[in-house]
Amino acid sequence: MKKIILSIILLEIFSLLTLPLISQNNFLYSDGFESLSDFSNWSQEKISGNALWILESGLTYGDINTAQDGQTNACFSSFNYNSDQTMLISPTIDLSQSENTILTFYHIQPAWSSDQDILNIYYRSNSSNNWTLLKTIEYSIEIWTKELIALPDASENYQIAFSATSGYGYGIGIDNLTIQNGEACDPIKNFNFINIKETSTLINWETNCNSTFEIEYGSLGYEIGNGQRINNISKTTHYINDLNPGEAYSLYIRSYCEQGISEWSGPYNFVTECAIGQQIPYTESFENASNPLECWSIFYPSDSHNPENDVTVNNDQQFSGQNSLRFSSYEVGSPYDQYLISPELNINDTLEISFKYRALEGSDESFEFGLSTNSDAPLSFVSWNETVTDANESWKTYKALILPGTTNFVIHYNSIYEYYLYIDDIRINYPGQCDVANNLMASEIAETSAKISWEGSADVFKIEYGFAGFNKGDGFTVSETNDNSANLYDLIPGTEYYAYVITNCGGTEIYSEPISFTTDETFICNAVNQIYAESIATNEALIVWESTEEQTSWNIEYGLTGFTQGEGITFENLFDPAIEIKYLEANTTYDFYVQVYCDENNEYTDWSQKFTFTTNPEFIVQLPDHIDIVKPTVDLIALDSTIYICDNSNYEIKIDFALTNTSEIKILEGAKIPYTIELQSKNQVIPMNIELPCCILPGKTYNFSENVEISNPNESDLITIGLSSLWRDNSYSSDIIEVFIVSNDIRFDNETDGIIQVDQLPEFISADYESNFDYSSISYIWNDNVLGESRIVNTEGSYSITISTDFCEITKSVNVDKIIDENQNQFDIYPNPSQNGQLNLINNSNEIINVEIYDAAGRNVFSTSLSNVVEEIDLSNLAAGIYNVAFIQNDNVELKRLYID
Repeated sequence: MKKIILSIILLEIFSLLTLPLISQNNFLYSDGFESLSDFSNWSQEKISGNALWILESGLTYGDINTAQDGQTNACFSSFNYNSDQTMLISPTIDLSQSENTILTFYHIQPAWSSDQDILNIYYRSNSSNNWTLLKTIEYSIEIWTKELIALPDASENYQIAFSATSGYGYGIGIDNLTIQNGEACDPIKNFNFINIKETSTLINWETNCNSTFEIEYGSLGYEIGNGQRINNISKTTHYINDLNPGEAYSLYIRSYCEQGISEWSGPYNFVTECAIGQQIPYTESFENASNPLECWSIFYPSDSHNPENDVTVNNDQQFSGQNSLRFSSYEVGSPYDQYLISPELNINDTLEISFKYRALEGSDESFEFGLSTNSDAPLSFVSWNETVTDANESWKTYKALILPGTTNFVIHYNSIYEYYLYIDDIRINYPGQCDVANNLMASEIAETSAKISWEGSADVFKIEYGFAGFNKGDGFTVSETNDNSANLYDLIPGTEYYAYVITNCGGTEIYSEPISFTTDETFICNAVNQIYAESIATNEALIVWESTEEQTSWNIEYGLTGFTQGEGITFENLFDPAIEIKYLEANTTYDFYVQVYCDENNEYTDWSQKFTFTTNPEFIVQLPDHIDIVKPTVDLIALDSTIYICDNSNYEIKIDFALTNTSEIKILEGAKIPYTIELQSKNQVIPMNIELPCCILPGKTYNFSENVEISNPNESDLITIGLSSLWRDNSYSSDIIEVFIVSNDIRFDNETDGIIQVDQLPEFISADYESNFDYSSISYIWNDNVLGESRIVNTEGSYSITISTDFCEITKSVNVDKIIDENQNQFDIYPNPSQNGQLNLINNSNEIINVEIYDAAGRNVFSTSLSNVVEEIDLSNLAAGIYNVAFIQNDNVELKRLYID
C-alpha cells in the first residue's frame, strides 16, 4: 500500500505540533476515550451508511496500532468509496462561565495512496439549534497531531460533534480531547467596504495574526446574535451576497486565533444600492462568483451580433484575483462595437479612474473611454477621450479624471475582427491617492528570510508573498509597514517566492508588479574530516585541519591516547584552522579532536573523528614562540558616483556606502570605524563613524547609508570619502563623488510678473518647466488637484502648480485677471460657464446679427439670428467642453469663448 505525503502537509503538521500549550488547570471538559462507559456519554447520528465510531487502539486498518495516550481512542473506519458519514456528538457541556473557550484534541487520518477520509467539526449552543461548521480537515495526517480550535457562543447547553466521511482512507482517530479557557485574540483592524451594490458587498480588513473570521449582519441597528452568520472565513476579503436592494444593514466581524476569539468589531453600516459614491475608493475586479456584473451594463449596437463576440467575465487572463472582463471580436460578423457602462455615479468631486488592460500577442485592439452626463441615456451624452491603440500581451494602466456632473463612464471596444481585449481592476479614487509601489528589490536573502524594499509615498504598505505563481489574495501577508521595506521570515530554504507590495489607498488595496526571489539552500555546518600534522617535534606539534568559508571558529581537545572526551586539554574559540601545541612528552602518542562553530546557523558541529600522532625526539623543528597579531582592514566606497542636489533644497544628502572586510580575520559586531566626508571646494570636513551592527567575515561587505548636511556646494563640486588610517591597508585610496546641482524654474505662458490677463473666461493656461537636467519621470498637480501641465480656468483667482521630478519638487503660483474691454461689450453670454447648456445670448448693437457656435474641433454645432436684446437658447444636447461663439455683424466678427460643464 502506497502512501503519498505532500511536503506542505508535513509543514502544516509541524506547525500544529508547535502550537502554544494551555495550562491544564483550567479544563472545562476532558475525555481520553479510555473506557466504554466514557464513550457511551457520546451519541452518534448516521447520515449515510452504517459505519459507527468505535473505541480502538489506533486505527482499524493500516499500521497505526496505538492510541495517542492510554490504551484506546475514538475511531471511525469505513473502508469504501461510498462516502459513509456518521456524527459523533458530545454530551451537553456547561460553558456558560467561560468568556473564551478552546477545544483541543489529537487527531490522525492517513491517506491510502491518494484516497482520503474527511473530518468536519461542528458546534451548537443549544440542542434545538442547527449545527455550525467550525473546521474541515481533508488532507492526510500521518502521525498523532494536536488540533486547537476556538469555540464561539459559549452556553450552558453546549455540544460539539465530529462528522467523519469515508473516502477509502485508513480511517480517522480522535484522542485526549479537552475544552478549556483560552485568551482573547486581537480584533480585526482597518475594515473597509471595497464596493457596495444592490444585492452584495465586498469587504476587506487586516489582522495581526494568522486567524479565521466570522461575520454577522442584519438590518440596521439589529441586536448582535440575531443576524445572519458566515464563519470559517480564511481570507481577509469576502463577498456578502443575497442582500435586499435599497436596505440599510449593520455588520460585525470577529477573529478566531490559536488562543481564543476576539471581541466583535462593528457595527459597520451600509446601504445596498448601485450608485458609486457611498464609498470612495471604489474597486471592481469582476470576482463575485454569484453575480460578477451586478450594477454594470453591457450594450451591443445590434442584437444580431455573433454570440462568440459576447462580452464575458472569464478566467482566461487576470491582473489580480481569478477573473477579468473580456471584450471579443474573435468571430466574423458586424457590428463589433461593445460598450461597458458603469453604475450611476453620485459624486460631487473630481475623481480619478484607473484600470488595467491587455490584449493577446499579435492582436491589434483599440478602445475609447468616455464620460456621460445623462444616466437615462448614457450613450447619447458621452464625451470621448482619445482612442487607445497600444494594448498588447502586457498589462497596462489607463487613467483619466472623472469630473463633477458625470453620471456614468463608458468603455467602448471598437476593434474589428481582431481577438480579445481584457479589462481588470477598475479603481475610482481621489486624484493622487493611489501611489503604486515600484522598483521592488529583494535583498538579504537567506535560507528562511528575505528583505523586500520598494519606492512609493503612501502612508501604509502591506506585503503579500507566497510560492512562485500564487494568486493575489491567497498569499501570506506582512501588515502595516510605513517604512519602505519589510522582512519576510519562516520561508522554506531553496524555494522560489513571489512578493507584491500593496498600497492601502483609503481602503482600496493596489498591487504592485511582483518580484521573484529564491531562498538559499539549507546551510549545513560541516564537521572537520581532514586533520594532519604540519610538523612534529620532541615536545611540540603544529596540527592543522581543512576548513570552509562558513566555518568561523573552532574548539580543540587533546590528551594521551585513549583518554575520555571531556577530560582532556581544551582550547576554545580559535579563529585560525591550526594550533601549535607545546609542552608535550617526547616519544608519546596523543589523540586530537576538532569541533566547528558556524555563525550562519549559530551552532556547533559534532566533534571530528579522532586524529592520533606521536611526538618524535629525532625530528626537531624550531617553531616561533609567538604569532603576530593580524590587523583588521576595510575598504569604504560610495555606491553612487554622482549625487544630485536641488538648488531649492537644504543641501541634505543621502549617501549609500559599501564597507568591505579586506583582512583575513573577522571584524566583530560593535566595532567603530571612523571615516570622513569632505566637500573639496569649501574645505569642509565632516567626521563620521559607523558602529557595526553585525560581524563582517573576511571578503564580506556591509552596506549602510548616512544623511549628511553640506554647506552651499558649487555646481561642479566633489565630495571625498576618506577612511581612518587605523582601518585602511596600503592599497586604499579615497573615493570621490561628483555633485550635480539641479536648477529648475516654472514659467506660465502669457505671464507678466506673476499675472495672466485675459479678456474673457474660460482660459487655457500652461506651465512650462525648465531645468538643466533631463528627467525620466515628471508629474504636475495643481492646487485644486487638477493633473497635467496645462488646464482650463473659468474664474479669476490664484492658481498654483507643483512639479515633482526624480530629484526635485517646485511650486509656483499665478494670478488670472480679467480685463474689461469697452469695445467688446456689445455681445455677451450668460451664464458662462453654463452648468446644463441653458444660456442667454445678449445683443446690445440694436441690429440683427448672426451667431455661429463651433466645438473644439472647429465643427459648426449651432446657428441662429439674434435680433432681440436677450434670447434664450438650449444647448443641453452638447457634450461638456469649450466652444467658440462667433457674433457676426456685416463684415465684423467678434469671438467669445463658451464653457459647458
